[in-house]
Amino acid sequence: MVIRDNRIAGKPSALQRFSETIWETLYPDRCLFCRIIMPPEAAYPLCLECQAVFVPAGLLCIHCERPIERKVCDCKFSGQALAGFFALTWYNRHWRKILHGLKYGSRRSLARPLGKWLGREIMDGRYFDADYIVPVPIHESRYRQRGYNQSALLAQYMGREMDLPVYDLLQKTVQTPPQTGLSRRDRISNMRGSFTCLSLSLQGSRVLLVDDVFTTGATVREASSELIKAGASVFGAVVAFNPRLN
Repeated sequence: MVIRDNRIAGKPSALQRFSETIWETLYPDRCLFCRIIMPPEAAYPLCLECQAVFVPAGLLCIHCERPIERKVCDCKFSGQALAGFFALTWYNRHWRKILHGLKYGSRRSLARPLGKWLGREIMDGRYFDADYIVPVPIHESRYRQRGYNQSALLAQYMGREMDLPVYDLLQKTVQTPPQTGLSRRDRISNMRGSFTCLSLSLQGSRVLLVDDVFTTGATVREASSELIKAGASVFGAVVAFNPRLN
């Protein structure tokens, strides 16, 4: 395995963990839906009332887009494939507001509870034993406009929760138009050939690929294909899964 110096964040040090504890004390998590302050011991960033309307997703097949109990689906898709795929929840009106706030509304603080929650679910479910985490990148021009990559923020908090390093091993080399409003076919065409792997070889490595939302899967498929071609075993994870588009 050959990795260039593209580390976003290493395993958190004792000082970083202490700083995180201080930060959480001064700025405690709020319920993602109703925004009330959550107690420190809360298992989820949702209050009891809002947990009642939360619908978990879990393991999914990105090809037939059905929930599955195992990492391999009975649809027997042939070709380059992920080692598995996990979504925290389904994309609905609650999550649209939250993820639009993270992605477009400069609400970077949402990455902390979401990233930690996503990382904890993958660990608790023992879905994939990763060596490191790689976020789906955005194009440099979009990064300059937005000031951050929401997937990289999620990945950093996942790394802290899972005690894994985070590497920036993918580059978005093509400035593609926004996916919003495009048909399924156009989304797939729009993403084709838009990513490049920055590592010479990832042979034998186990990569956890992170993004915020899965809609048609065009972004995750293209990004993961570059890592797989470099020799990695790739498991995908997102916060929310959007039902199939035509």
